[in-house]
Amino acid sequence: MPILVVEDHEATALILQSLLKRLGCSDVDEASDGLMALAKMREKRYALVISDWNMEPMSGYGLLKKIRME
Repeated sequence: MPILVVEDHEATALILQSLLKRLGCSDVDEASDGLMALAKMREKRYALVISDWNMEPMSGYGLLKKIRME
C-alpha cells in the first residue's frame, strides 16, 4: 500500500516514516509541502496521504481541496 507523508518539518516526517515502517508499510514516500505532494500524486497513485495542516506555500487544507477536485 503506497503512502505519502506530507510534512514540512523534517524531524516529524522522519518519525512518521519510521513508525509506518515499523507497522509494516514498506512503500512510504515524503513531500515537504502541498505543491510537492501534488506533483508526486500525478506520478504515482497513493492509497493513503498523511498531511500536516499548517504548511506553506500550500496548507494541508489547500492540498485536500486540490485532491478532491482531481
